Amino acid sequence: MNKKGFTLVELLAVIAIMALIAGISVPNIINMLDKGKQEDFIKDAKSIVAKAKYRYNMEQYKVKFYSCSVTVDSETQTCSCIKAKDLNFSTETDAYGYTYDKENSYVAVCNNTYKIYLQSGDTSNGGKCLSTNSLSTNSTCGVVDVDELRYGYVIDR
Repeated sequence: MNKKGFTLVELLAVIAIMALIAGISVPNIINMLDKGKQEDFIKDAKSIVAKAKYRYNMEQYKVKFYSCSVTVDSETQTCSCIKAKDLNFSTETDAYGYTYDKENSYVAVCNNTYKIYLQSGDTSNGGKCLSTNSLSTNSTCGVVDVDELRYGYVIDR
């Protein structure tokens, strides 16, 4: 008698191996996707800063900047600020699907250094914002020095 097919033990072994591979790879894939979303958020922040730098250096756009007080590391500075909406920032939503708050997001120029405050959505309900050394989902939103964006210090907790 010549039976063809797999035994139950062979099928269970294959299923166990597949479950092991899935258990190892799925968390890494999810982590990779989230890191990509963070990088997109930071790329958008860099884009806003680049537009602000251009406009700050062009005399005809300086009228869009206004005087503002910015607190960085518990120190308040008087700076020149411009709102994201005044920069014609065309991206409406972040990689997480939340709409950028262009009215309250801004770039500040303080002593020839650029700082950014960028927020999308309601941070109490999943929205994102930049904060010192992190991409945050809570009320720790804050002004971030552009150098932190450049060197990749802004990451998720």
